[in-house]
Amino acid sequence: MMSIRFAGRAVAPLLITLLAALAPSTLHADSLDAQYQAAVDRIHDQHNERWEQLLVSYRNLLDRLIAESQPRGDIESIAIYLDEKEEPGTQPPTPALEMARAALDTQREQMEGARNEELRNMADIYLERLEQRVRDHTRADELEQAIAAWNRMEEVREQLAGLTAGADGVNPANLGPNLFPQGGFDQVRAENWVRRIPGGDTNRSGFHIDTRAGQSRDRNTVLRIHQDERSSIFFGHPLSLEEGRRYKVSWRVSMARPWRSGIELRGKGRYQIGFQIDDTQFSLLNEQDRALLSRRATHSLEPPPGSAWDHHAVVLEAGPNMNQLFIEASRGEGEFLIDDIEVREIQSPGEQR
Repeated sequence: MMSIRFAGRAVAPLLITLLAALAPSTLHADSLDAQYQAAVDRIHDQHNERWEQLLVSYRNLLDRLIAESQPRGDIESIAIYLDEKEEPGTQPPTPALEMARAALDTQREQMEGARNEELRNMADIYLERLEQRVRDHTRADELEQAIAAWNRMEEVREQLAGLTAGADGVNPANLGPNLFPQGGFDQVRAENWVRRIPGGDTNRSGFHIDTRAGQSRDRNTVLRIHQDERSSIFFGHPLSLEEGRRYKVSWRVSMARPWRSGIELRGKGRYQIGFQIDDTQFSLLNEQDRALLSRRATHSLEPPPGSAWDHHAVVLEAGPNMNQLFIEASRGEGEFLIDDIEVREIQSPGEQR
C-alpha cells in the first residue's frame, strides 16, 4: 500500500495556547476581536505549513516513481511524473499515480478535519465572549455597541455553520435536482451576473477558458478571481431558494498557478461562497427587518496552495428573503479558478419536490 509520510506538528498544544489567549482573565473588550482573528490566522498558517510538508513528501514519492521507471525506459510515465511534480493533480493518472493521489487526498482530508475542529473550538469560545459583550452593553444602555456585537456573532455563526455542517452524511438519494445548472460556466450568460471588480482593465476576474490543459479537449470555461490588494471582488447570480430549506452547495477550486510562498507577500486572503439577500431586495426591507435578519448564509475558506483542483461541499440553510448565490474574495494578490458549482436541496427521505 503506497503511503505518504510527513512531519506534521501536534495540534493540541497550539489549541491550548490559543484558548488561553481568550480566557476571561486575560481578555479585554477592545482586544477580543483582534485576539480571535490572530488565533484563527495561526491555525490557518500552521495548516498551510503542514500542507506544504505533505506536498514535499508527495513530490519525493514522485521522484521514487521516476527512478523506478528509468530502468524500464518508460519515458511516457517519467514525463507524467515530472509534470505532476510541477502541478500536482493535473496529469492523467497511471495506476501508481492514482494510488499516490489517493494517499495524498486521505491525508489532506485528515489535516482539514483537524484544522476545522480547532476553528470550531475557537469560535465556540469567541461566541461565549461575544454573548457576554452583548449583555454588558445592553445593561449599560449602549445599544449601538450591543447591536454591533450581535451582528458579529451572526457572522461567526454563519462561518461556524459551514464548518460544522459539511456535506458528509448527506444521502445522495435525498438530494433534489441541481438548481444552478449555470455553475459549469460552459454556457454562461455574463449579463445575468452582478459583478463588483476593482482595478478596471488590469483585473482579470471574469469568465475565461482554462488554458492550463493546453490543446486538450478538456479545456472548459471557469470563473477566474484575480484578487485586488485594495478591495474585495464580488460575483452574484439570482437563485430561487425557499426559506428554512437546507441545500448542499458543492464546487471545485484551484489556483491559476501554484502559490509562490515568500514572493507574494500580501497573501491570497480568503473567499466566501453562499446565499444572500441581494442589494435590491435588501433595500426594500424596513430598518427593523434588516436588523433582525441574517443577510447571508456563507462558508469561508482559503484558496488551495496549488493548481490541482480541490473539491468542496457544505450544507447551508436559506434564510428569509435570500435570493442570490454569491462568491466574494477578500483583498489579496492570489488568482484562483472556480468551477462546477452545484446547489441541491436536501429533501426528507421519500420527499419529491
